[in-house]
Amino acid sequence: MRLFYTGASIKNGTQENPLQSLGGFLSSTVVPNNRKGSTFPDLDLLDLDKDIEHVMCFILKNETTQSIQDVKIYSELIQGQRAKYELAAVTVNGNGSVERVNDLKSSPYVGTFFDISGIAEEVTLVSTLVEGGMIGLWIRRKIDKIDKKTCKDLYEDYKNKVSLDEEFEKFKLVINFT
Repeated sequence: MRLFYTGASIKNGTQENPLQSLGGFLSSTVVPNNRKGSTFPDLDLLDLDKDIEHVMCFILKNETTQSIQDVKIYSELIQGQRAKYELAAVTVNGNGSVERVNDLKSSPYVGTFFDISGIAEEVTLVSTLVEGGMIGLWIRRKIDKIDKKTCKDLYEDYKNKVSLDEEFEKFKLVINFT
């Protein structure tokens, strides 16, 4: 099982920019595991000053030589995380594509989003995924508005080298199957 970016100009074309994984054709680029910046964009203070949502699309492909059973997914909750994650699983067309959106703040027309934040919210994607089978995964990150910090608070964060990445942007997607 491998997770791929979308957004290629043709099926299995090269598309390595995570920020362009907005649907369309399956890319030949596998989403790197455990690498900063491989999924959602970094947050800045302007983003955190308002409730924001970012949507990205990936394709999960069964590259094993057999059918996979009971494919389930959730995002692991990480202490201090301010984001919630939702997922809409969609059918990948025969040409290896799904709906495409214009930017990270647009939502697809097709698909119903479900909360996947924490193992209690684990979602079954499919009971059987055949060899070579694919599932389109729209993932929405919703950030809660943060409380305003005083100049003193910001200075303390600076002194203690607190970064936005450490506080808000940890994302771990867990895919289980048998």
